[in-house]
Amino acid sequence: MPVTIRKIAPAVAFAMPVGLRALLVGVTDHLSTVAHYDVTSTPVSPAPDHGSPVADVALAVSPTGSQATLALVIAQAEATRTVLLKHFADALAHKVADATNAASISYTTIPLISSTGTQAQVNALNIANAAAVTAHESQAGVHSHTDSTNVTTAAASTSLSTSQAQATDTVTQVNAHILNALCSATVNVVPA
Repeated sequence: MPVTIRKIAPAVAFAMPVGLRALLVGVTDHLSTVAHYDVTSTPVSPAPDHGSPVADVALAVSPTGSQATLALVIAQAEATRTVLLKHFADALAHKVADATNAASISYTTIPLISSTGTQAQVNALNIANAAAVTAHESQAGVHSHTDSTNVTTAAASTSLSTSQAQATDTVTQVNAHILNALCSATVNVVPA
């Protein structure tokens, strides 16, 4: 739950979040082994309490086995890319935004795949997503500490079954990586 600050002087309203952020960075850098300063979150509109962001970063795993279809695997790969791009750009969770790995899965590099896309297209996106998250976790200067725990291990996508397995593995590792932080709280400054 975010901290909400109300009815205080503007100078204090600015100084408090800056001070809390500095404390969080110091604790994360020196007293922990987590990768992130904060959990990347996606505000849900409207928020349940009409103001606080709600963490909505977890990706769902698509059906497996006989229920896996190419369209479902494409949807999962595209959802994973969307969350990764948001996470890579989160300069509050990281020391700096990760532009390098964001570029590797950008829509310029790999165009959006429609639900009628091909197996070759989803294979390419799955492989790129897995490579991007693996590279991101050890990217120099991005994290407080390298994340060597949440590494993708599934074989590269070559068929519907292997692309589904790789997409599921990548989703599992992305969800765990994003949550590799001390806390999920943020500070919102609300006008009096």
